Amino acid sequence: MKPRLASLVGIVFLGIAMAALAGSDNAAKLIGVWNDPKVAGKSIEFAKGGKMKIREKKGDKTVVVDGVYLLKDNSLTITFVPPGKEKAESDTGTIKKLTDQD
Repeated sequence: MKPRLASLVGIVFLGIAMAALAGSDNAAKLIGVWNDPKVAGKSIEFAKGGKMKIREKKGDKTVVVDGVYLLKDNSLTITFVPPGKEKAESDTGTIKKLTDQD
């Protein structure tokens, strides 16, 4: 699960970063659930206040990992503790395009 969760975060995060319109209201556009278009059952939810949840379906179960994010201009940093680990991991990327339809 640990490598798959890291892959989930990477795929979803890069999908947002790469598919994403840099602008002043990126924070409002980022809020919501972003599904991994390549793998069913994988998503990341960005909430107000810098909180997020990463979800991955495994059989009948859904693994949920809480985390935080920081959006500054076009830079998005996510931080979370993977299941079974004690140390938080972070990843940072650049939002290139983010629209109301993405």
